[in-house]
Parts: sequence; structure tokens; C-alpha cells
Amino acid sequence: MLQADAMKKAWIRSFGDPDVIELIETGTPVPKPGEVLVRATSIGMNRSDLDCRRGIYPVQPAAPCGIGHEAAGVVVEGAGDSIFKAGDRVGTLPGSSFVKLHDYGRTAEYFTTNADWLVKTPDSVSDAEAGAIWVNYLTAYGALIDVGRLQPGEVIVIAAAPGATGLAAIQFAKLAGAQVIATTRSAHKCERLLAAGADFTVNTSTEDYEARVLELTAGRGADFIFDPIGGPFVARHLDAVAQKGRVLLYGVLTYPEFCSFDPDVLINKHITLRGYNVDDPFVIDRAALAKAVEYITSGLNEDRLRLIIDSRFLLDEVVEAHRYAESDRQFGKILINP
Repeated sequence: MLQADAMKKAWIRSFGDPDVIELIETGTPVPKPGEVLVRATSIGMNRSDLDCRRGIYPVQPAAPCGIGHEAAGVVVEGAGDSIFKAGDRVGTLPGSSFVKLHDYGRTAEYFTTNADWLVKTPDSVSDAEAGAIWVNYLTAYGALIDVGRLQPGEVIVIAAAPGATGLAAIQFAKLAGAQVIATTRSAHKCERLLAAGADFTVNTSTEDYEARVLELTAGRGADFIFDPIGGPFVARHLDAVAQKGRVLLYGVLTYPEFCSFDPDVLINKHITLRGYNVDDPFVIDRAALAKAVEYITSGLNEDRLRLIIDSRFLLDEVVEAHRYAESDRQFGKILINP
């Protein structure tokens, strides 16, 4: 039985497979000046959590450390000059350089965070689901709307679409008036992607990806490709994208296999190939962040956007949650509810 001033949190002493995670009992964190103490109600699992645990994330913590970049909950104690007060429902905003996992791992019953990187939870979203919003929806919004400038009538390929960011991107693309081609390696996920709003799907395990995209676009190619895969798929994207098209890479699911491609294709088709993560533009442009937060909040409250939850785990099941996340079975967001 935990004492009133104690809590459970996930902890790793070394990097490796899910079995390196353990639940430890520790004191409830005390917020520093400018920080807020939050009781977690919903912890969002992301690819960054798996990569941190494996020891391959670009912003890599030093073990031993906590784990988890995203969570939502209820404010217990607000910073003195903060807009957040006890009882407020809040979620964490992404910003990888601001989450020091040794001190701020969010897979825990309580966590502290700088008040600047919190936002109020939309009224329409329950406490149990609030951890499913900000990493994925801000990543997709920033890529498609702020950076990618997706236009009505354009065709976008959303690769590895069954993930939570891919499903968010489908929703933003449709709101922008674009046509969506969603890719997956699983036949049974194709119909679910169509139900989620995609206009077409490509099963990359059984179909010729480039040929299918060219067929669907009458030989022109896609205007925009949004990809978390990297590796050999980059060369294939360059073949599938249109003249003067753009390709945004926001992940490296094929790590440690790196990409190689024919630069003549890039040059002769005048393709824009760009790396992206959610820190750009939102860490450096607070006005852009506020605009995105308002768009997402109103979209959820007015039912233009909808969270797609794959599964839920208890905090005691965090190891099982990581195993499941690596199984390639998910469709939507995996949540941990303490």
C-alpha cells in the first residue's frame, strides 16, 4: 500500500527490450518554480517511448531514468503565476528538448512539468482519453498545414497510416480538401483506413506501391508524401511523388537501415525532400503553437476531429503495453490509465 506522499512510476536502469522497464515506488515530485504538479489520468504511448527504451532515440536520455513523453491529468498544485490552478484538466505539449526523462518521465501516477508546456484539455475529451491528443495531432497539423502547406485538391500519401499520427493526418488532410492515399502492410487495416476517411489504400505487402500511386493519380504522382518509415522507402517515394512534389520524413521506422536514392530523380523532378519533427515550428514559434492548439481544440469540441483509441493498459501493465506497441497490431493510440 502506497503512502499518501508516494507514487508509482516506470523506470529503466538500462536500455533494451520491454523487460528492462520496472515500476518503482518513489516520492511524489515537488514542483519547482514555474512548474505544475499533475495527477496523471491518461498516459499516451508514442514511438519515441519505444526508441528511448531501446537506446536509439535522437534525444537520448541517460539511464537510469523515467520514461514517457506524453500525459494528461488534473492539476494538483499550480505554479504561483501560472494560469493553471488546482483542479484544471491539462495535457502536456510535445517538445523533445524540454522533457528530461531522468526527472520528468511521465509514465507515472504524478508528474511535474513546466507550465509553458501544458495546455487545457478540450471539454469534449474525457480524462481517460486526454493523453491521446497533443503529440500526434500537433505532429500531423504542423507537417501538413504549417510546413507542408497542403492545398485543396492535392493528393497526399500518408505512409504507415494506422498509427495515431497517421490517423490524425488523414483527418487534417480531409479537412484541408485533399485526397488521401493511406498505406499499410496489413490487409485487414485497409478497410479500417477507408472508414477513418482515406480515399484509397495501398497494401505495401501485396501491391506495387509506386505503380498503385501512379495509377490512382493518372500517372502524375502524389503532390505530398508524409512518411515515418524512411530507409528504402525514400527512393520509392521519389518515384511515386509528382513533379515539384514534396516528401516530409518524420520518423525512421527502418532504423538502423538508412535511406539511399538516386539524386537525379530528386533533381530532375524538382522534389522537396525535408525532415520534420513536432519541435519545428512549435518550439520556436509560440504563435503558431497557439493557433494549432486552438484549431485542434475546436475541432475536437465540434466533432470535426475524433480520437481513435486502439487499447488501454493499467500502469501495472506498462511492460505489456510496450510489447503490444511493438507487435504491429495497433490501429490508433495506445493509452496507459493509472
